Amino acid sequence: MTGALPGRHTPLRPIWLCRVDANPWPCGEAKLALLARYADDLPGLLACSPGWRRRRPNT
Repeated sequence: MTGALPGRHTPLRPIWLCRVDANPWPCGEAKLALLARYADDLPGLLACSPGWRRRRPNT
């Protein structure tokens, strides 16, 4: 499954902060949205998440 997350809790790159609440991304709302989106495809979620970590700067 691809595409934007539901809602606006998307990362502001390259600093990886949530566009809505300025918390480190994925913020709580983004985590809930990701879990809902990938509820039937947890391997798909796990396959996507390392890419997010690689692109995120060290903080």
